[in-house]
Amino acid sequence: MSKLITIAALIAPAFTFGFQANDQGIIELDVQVTQRPKKHLTGVAHHLMQLNAATHQDEYIDKQLYDYNNIQIYSTIYIGSEKQKFDMIFDTGSSWVWVGTDKCAECHNPEKFHFDHSTSFIQNSSKISTLRYGRGEVWGYDSHDTICLSEESTIGNGCMENYLFKSVVYQEGLGGLAGAGLIGLAPSSQYAGSQLFVPSLFDKGAIKHNMFSLFID
Repeated sequence: MSKLITIAALIAPAFTFGFQANDQGIIELDVQVTQRPKKHLTGVAHHLMQLNAATHQDEYIDKQLYDYNNIQIYSTIYIGSEKQKFDMIFDTGSSWVWVGTDKCAECHNPEKFHFDHSTSFIQNSSKISTLRYGRGEVWGYDSHDTICLSEESTIGNGCMENYLFKSVVYQEGLGGLAGAGLIGLAPSSQYAGSQLFVPSLFDKGAIKHNMFSLFID
């Protein structure tokens, strides 16, 4: 568990929390991470996002999980009507989802969200807002678009429409991130105005159970 806790400590404000189960079932991330040399590695683990509590193979979205220097764990998420593919870091210490756009010259990751290629993209306003982390910050616009857990996902089965996230146009102090953005998985918005990722997947019918859990072996 220390590897995921380290992620929160490095890139998010320091606080702890717990996820509570309910009678709806779970989304389960089954993570296996082993000690590796200090270099960029892929294919060291995988996770499962469980669509319901049954154990049948077709109830899961099976995704490859990647490890960067044993401090960042990330996987692919798809954004926009054209399902643009991004490596996104799972951050259990924050609640916002954000991705760097092609307008962000300071975003070091080469993957950039081209919002003009997405017919479902909506920028809420022209007002820029800031997300501050322990070692850096991003600036962007509150926006809405479709987010999918896999390329094969459809609306109501792994995809949710009209999800609130930040389309980032400036980044500072976060050049060491392995992903194009963050998936905040905190169970509370902490008054940050974010739209919680897992509850939103459930509310919009993209998953069948409103719970997130971690298992690290």
